[in-house]
Amino acid sequence: MSNALLKYALLPFACMAALAASATAQDTDPVQNKPKSDMMNMSSAELETLFATHDADLSGDLNLDEFIAFTVDRASHGDETARDLVVTGDYEGRFAALDQDADSALTLMEVVKTEHDDAVEQELSPTDEDEKL
Repeated sequence: MSNALLKYALLPFACMAALAASATAQDTDPVQNKPKSDMMNMSSAELETLFATHDADLSGDLNLDEFIAFTVDRASHGDETARDLVVTGDYEGRFAALDQDADSALTLMEVVKTEHDDAVEQELSPTDEDEKL
């Protein structure tokens, strides 16, 4: 079996492990003793380190395989958006949505900008209570 096929064959097991780890993980990061959070609450240094950790080919951006590993890692550390993506498995769809220049490679800025825009849009969208008024 080729390495690419093996990765995809093992992907469901990696996802299940990430979900199990996130369900049993503590609410704080044992290294920094602070609450685990999503990307919007990370410092730029933390984001750069997280991104670089998953840039296996040292290209400066993430390809689809690296993005999947990045997402599974974020899910295992309590990021609800990443956890939802792991559950749905729509990695290619989310990758395409984040890849603003459609070059099949995600830069840190593309990921952060899209995450930020999504968070702002969610905050500005009316809730059920707003619609009743």
